[in-house]
Amino acid sequence: MKTGTIAIVSLMLALGSSDLVAQDAAQDAKLRASMSAGAYAEFSSTVRDARSRGLPTDPLVAKALEGTAKSVPGERIVVALRQMSDRMTRAQLMLKTTRPTTSAEIVAVSDALQRNVPEDALRKIASDPAGRATIVLSSYALADLIGQGVPLAVGVEVIAAWRASGGDTARLKEVPATIERLVRQGAAPSRAGTGVAAGLRIGKPLSTITRLDLK
Repeated sequence: MKTGTIAIVSLMLALGSSDLVAQDAAQDAKLRASMSAGAYAEFSSTVRDARSRGLPTDPLVAKALEGTAKSVPGERIVVALRQMSDRMTRAQLMLKTTRPTTSAEIVAVSDALQRNVPEDALRKIASDPAGRATIVLSSYALADLIGQGVPLAVGVEVIAAWRASGGDTARLKEVPATIERLVRQGAAPSRAGTGVAAGLRIGKPLSTITRLDLK
């Protein structure tokens, strides 16, 4: 998992359904001043629509602020916000099948969708009660594993093994570094992932897994 991801996810979990960034008058004024009147109106409409559908709106505001800080044209920012809203809607619909969703869950699954994690894989994780309980961490971790070149099926296997081993956050944090180390030793990402999954299932310290342990 990328440096800082665990800390961000931990904050999201602590906040529960609360949003991470509060839209206050100063932020609103900054966005209004940085966008054309038309773009600002579209931004406001997108945020209102998301709020009416029970989606977290602070990620949209944060994205808009990020765009204006980078001098991205308002029209392009609005397009990105609509795409984000669409992904959050997909995440919300996917997760609502078992119980009400939290903002953290919606944002995590939406982020995974943006990072090209297939919806079927996320739905499979969420359909398992144990997977739904860890869907925030699982979504980020699976996206990170795929980003490391680990095949989807192997990534899902790693997440399942981590959940079966107790779902310890510290253990999950070790996974990407272990895979990176094994790849540097000459292992293919798929084999490294399979070896990590096996180590998780038997409770083996990931720091002790070497390329010689991989089958």
